[in-house]
Amino acid sequence: LESGTLLDIGTGTARTLIELAKESVLSGMKFVGVDYFEDMVTVAKKNVKDYQLDHRIAICQGDVHQLMFPGHSFELIIGRSVIHHWADPVTAYKELFRVLKPGGAAIIHEPCKNPSDEALQYFNKQRRDMGIHGVNLEEKFTREEVLEQLSKAGIENYSRVIPGEGIYSIGFELLIKK
Repeated sequence: LESGTLLDIGTGTARTLIELAKESVLSGMKFVGVDYFEDMVTVAKKNVKDYQLDHRIAICQGDVHQLMFPGHSFELIIGRSVIHHWADPVTAYKELFRVLKPGGAAIIHEPCKNPSDEALQYFNKQRRDMGIHGVNLEEKFTREEVLEQLSKAGIENYSRVIPGEGIYSIGFELLIKK
């Protein structure tokens, strides 16, 4: 996209938005990051200011279940490892769909509850090597569960859940196109 606005849902420290805003190919884009937690919003705002990107990146506190934006606000929505944090994914999907502009897309990468053993072992080894605990699969969803949630949200005809393969089966991509 050469222009428009991108929403990062569950932006955390805004590192993804900062990296995207540095890309010259995205120089015409504006970015918005939303996080539920006040402490994350504080860190994200500081990071954006430290990189002198506050003219292009807006950070706000908000809830994916009830977004403060008018309908049709964003050309692109991204998220990484967020669905399992949502209290009600069905309501969250409806909200994301509501704020997407016609022709827009949401792309969310999510770890899954049932990766291959090979992928889980590889992923957890990488995490251990970085001093991070192994992934907790209990709170995650299967691809089939997400497909059911999308159906309940009434957007199954606008959505695809693309499974990872091999070591990438640790997660899946959710694509919602309006």
